[in-house]
Amino acid sequence: GRFDGNVFLRANRRFATSRLGAFSYIGRNEIVAKLNATRVGVAKDTIFRIGVDGNAWISKLNVYGLALYGSNSNSVLSLASPAGTSQSLGFVGGFLAADYHWRDSVAVTARMETRSVDLPGATKRDTLTSFLPGLQVVVWKLKFSAQTNLPTKKDVPRFSSFQIETAF
Repeated sequence: GRFDGNVFLRANRRFATSRLGAFSYIGRNEIVAKLNATRVGVAKDTIFRIGVDGNAWISKLNVYGLALYGSNSNSVLSLASPAGTSQSLGFVGGFLAADYHWRDSVAVTARMETRSVDLPGATKRDTLTSFLPGLQVVVWKLKFSAQTNLPTKKDVPRFSSFQIETAF
């Protein structure tokens, strides 16, 4: 019966060929986790996110990106603490991307992204940075996109993706 609202705030400023924005999210949720074959834990968690984003067009080049910080107040559950350990975990991350529109129907893309997350029960963070080059081709009403992931860590697998989208 109690109101448990979540708040999302967004502000942005548009210019002739660019945009700059800031946003935040404050909310609560419940994390439900299966702890073993017979026990389930439920933790009440407070969520906080804050970030900035933007984009700019320079002739045929579109540059855009995002930076984000976030934290959860109670996101670690265990058999000893099925309602949560009250350990706060956070993360920092973002990306910077560019699309060069060589022709109206062909764009070469590149994206650099990074993220750093707190590890439960540790004082250090796990950090991963990746470079993702790609290509987009539009034929009639179909857009074909391909991208590959080139991570900086040796133990992170490389992957590639291919996508087809349509619009009527």
